[in-house]
Amino acid sequence: MLRGMVFVTGCLLLFGGLVAGIVNLQPAGIEMVIVGLVLAGGVVFERWRYKPAVRGRPGARWRSTGERFFDPETGKEIEVYFDPDTGDRNYVETGAKRPG
Repeated sequence: MLRGMVFVTGCLLLFGGLVAGIVNLQPAGIEMVIVGLVLAGGVVFERWRYKPAVRGRPGARWRSTGERFFDPETGKEIEVYFDPDTGDRNYVETGAKRPG
């Protein structure tokens, strides 16, 4: 929910900055465009960079790192795998729920 609000705010600032630039309010327009790009771009980058957990173990080349933690949003246990060839990491739900 917060991610959506930040993205909408960034888009509104970006749009407002572009309108302000068209109306020749240059300093305000430039600042609004920059802040809008940072907010909206940050949300897009975060979604691209930090992948959600998947179900089921990845392919045979993936190795477990031994790391396990509980996802604070879902309460499910996550196990971390990595690909030794590329160094990519993959987050897999184990199916266990947080006790309590």
